[in-house]
Amino acid sequence: KESIYGEVSIANPKFHLRKNGKVQTKKTPDFEDVAVWTSSSSAEWQAGLEDGTAGRRSKKVCYMNKGAWVEQILDMHTVVPGAFYTIRLDATRSAEKADRVLVQVYLGDEEVHNDSLGELKNMWVEYRTQWQAPSNTAPGQNMRLRITMVKPWGQIDNVRVHCGQTAT
Repeated sequence: KESIYGEVSIANPKFHLRKNGKVQTKKTPDFEDVAVWTSSSSAEWQAGLEDGTAGRRSKKVCYMNKGAWVEQILDMHTVVPGAFYTIRLDATRSAEKADRVLVQVYLGDEEVHNDSLGELKNMWVEYRTQWQAPSNTAPGQNMRLRITMVKPWGQIDNVRVHCGQTAT
């Protein structure tokens, strides 16, 4: 029997695919063509893709302006009641003001977890937060993960979620 615990499949966790399935090859000033992820704004330069700073120049990463968010429904995984979910992402600031990243988890329209992660540095750092699904979570629920830049011009990349039986 396959374990219900382990890494949770996330579509396009490194923001590198376009909606047509091809790899991103150029800077994208708006977010409408990024596969699976959606954004709070379709206006140019609110959220988009650019070459990563601080050692990730060969990769496209997601950048966000103040208050902009990106999210996706993790529909390849059903939430396990009572399980511990560790959410990890890599982030850096690409301008002096960016300082924190807000990570929110939703079940349906209800926010069930939020955590402000940072202080962002001028280098890539892995940030993490943990949420425990209530033991009475209804069967068949999918988690929606939203990531918001609190102040202008930060970058995120490589989003990972792990489902575990314990907090470790």
